[in-house]
Amino acid sequence: MEKVVESTPTVISNAIEVTEGLTGLAKNTDMAKSALDAVGAVGEAVKPFVPLISTVTLLISEIIVIYENAQYNKRICNSLMDRVDAAEQAVKSLQRRKAEHEKHFRNTEYYKNFVRFVDVLKRIKGFIKDISELQGYKKFFHANSIKDKFDSLIKEFETVMGDLHFTMAVADEEQRRIDHEALEQDIADMTRFLEQIKGGIVDNTNTLNTVLQEVLIMKGQIEHISDISKVNLPNSDSIKAVELNPDDLKDPDVRSETDRRGSQPNYIYKKLYKYNEVACKPIVIPNDDSDSVKAQRVQAQLAILGKLRDSPNILKFFGLSNIDGYRVMVNEWAEMGTLREVYEKYDIAWTAKAHIATDICRGITFLHSCSILHHDVRCENILMTRNLEPKITNFEYSRHSASTTTNMSTITEVVHWMAPEKLRQSKDLKPAPYTFKCEIFSLGMTLWELAFEKIPYEHWDMSQIKEHVVAGKREKISFGDVPPDIQQLQQELKLIIVSG
Repeated sequence: MEKVVESTPTVISNAIEVTEGLTGLAKNTDMAKSALDAVGAVGEAVKPFVPLISTVTLLISEIIVIYENAQYNKRICNSLMDRVDAAEQAVKSLQRRKAEHEKHFRNTEYYKNFVRFVDVLKRIKGFIKDISELQGYKKFFHANSIKDKFDSLIKEFETVMGDLHFTMAVADEEQRRIDHEALEQDIADMTRFLEQIKGGIVDNTNTLNTVLQEVLIMKGQIEHISDISKVNLPNSDSIKAVELNPDDLKDPDVRSETDRRGSQPNYIYKKLYKYNEVACKPIVIPNDDSDSVKAQRVQAQLAILGKLRDSPNILKFFGLSNIDGYRVMVNEWAEMGTLREVYEKYDIAWTAKAHIATDICRGITFLHSCSILHHDVRCENILMTRNLEPKITNFEYSRHSASTTTNMSTITEVVHWMAPEKLRQSKDLKPAPYTFKCEIFSLGMTLWELAFEKIPYEHWDMSQIKEHVVAGKREKISFGDVPPDIQQLQQELKLIIVSG
């Protein structure tokens, strides 16, 4: 569904004013009646409704954006979008046929009903946003809560549409049957998903992990750190990474050649921290004196990274410390190196690939539950433990989901995993936003890389990849002759890959 709604500054201003004052408008009927009684021609009669119509237009455009980025409960969202489509067509017809509706525009009750109409659309927007994201879905952990809320919204919507004399093409028994099936299927899918996903998202009581909410709160505080005048907001300076005592970082009891990786001056050293094998990686953090805002944002982002350690499929970040005069990040040690290094050195069994793919999906889902997009998902950015457990790492390009992405079209390395909407962007245009869908596409290409143990479009140049992917073409998925149980694994992995 591709719909674009243009809004002038005047329309947006009116929409904001009306949206913030809906309650007051509904109560202050005397003011509305005076305005309606005073108008003369049809054009004048419409004037009190202009801000309301502007708000409806803006709400519908926002609902469409939320719907297009929905991660969960898409069937329920589809049912609600049928109503939103009906609302959009009704308002367009109302604007086009003003003369036929003149008597309604002069009616105080009609004005009050239109205010109710706007309010219902606002609540539909909030409901779609909640059920389409894990952090919002936790409000409706019980199936009956979702059903009751859905039924209530539908009933109110259909009632107000009738009161406004708007045509309702979806208010019939067939639609209600479709709605019921959508509810049942989505609720069953979500229940099964939450039972199986694990990965730190659901705790032992089968409820969403409180860490997710803590991360969202921290993110909200970070968003206020935008200029020097806001640095001293309450609690903003307390969002910092944990500081580890350098004396607690010990050398391994048994040395190995792999205890030091990388190249100077960015060597990664293996140490022991409270019986945990850790990697000490050099990091440059801005000095408070030179750039206090940037320093605080980096510290806050590292603090969030520390929270993400609750997921077993994200590389644990223990905190910051100092080694030989260098500032270092202290991370979990992954003995096997990157997933790319593993598949280049070993032939990974299909059963192991299935487990690795599932755990990668769990880690990405945990990030998305915190409204964080990684922005650079590929096997090179997944580290492997000696037990072949994948750990998502390298958040160099990661952003909060509401943020604009880094323009990475010039970085040839990531093109092999990049979504078509990112490849379509022109250098002369504003970079296309990096969305949940972009990440899922990159995840699919990462799983393809794991399945076939090579980089997608290997040896292709950037222009070839761009032309191929933008045209809707993808890498081939062709498996050899294997036993039936492996065939089933391959087909299940294929479904995940093509879904991106």
